[in-house]
Amino acid sequence: MKINYINKDNKFINQEGLKKIYGNNAKRIGDVNELLVASVLLKYGWEVFPNISCTGPIDLVTFNRELNVWYYLDVKSRPPTYKNMKSLLKNPISILKTTEEQEKFNVKIAYYEDDHVYIIKKRGEDIIVI
Repeated sequence: MKINYINKDNKFINQEGLKKIYGNNAKRIGDVNELLVASVLLKYGWEVFPNISCTGPIDLVTFNRELNVWYYLDVKSRPPTYKNMKSLLKNPISILKTTEEQEKFNVKIAYYEDDHVYIIKKRGEDIIVI
């Protein structure tokens, strides 16, 4: 039996890789990012409840058992104008675009990059990296 490895270089999926696969299909890239965020959080023992509707202010409802804290997450894709998460995180104004409805529910912004999830709580507050 021969094993065929699809990801031969064993690299993590990043935004550039998703763009190569899906082109400019932002909706599909967003769907994949939501699944990647959910899988990383599950891997580290979080409870994850996805929004089964294609609309709404919250993509994932999550519970961190260790901290006993609920987070409502809106998963975003890193804009291509930023080379990596480090450059994006230096510009907190661009990463915290939430709607009025999201503000009401205290929704956090989450990004996936290189098998890590970045949860931005609020402007000027700590960032959670999982």
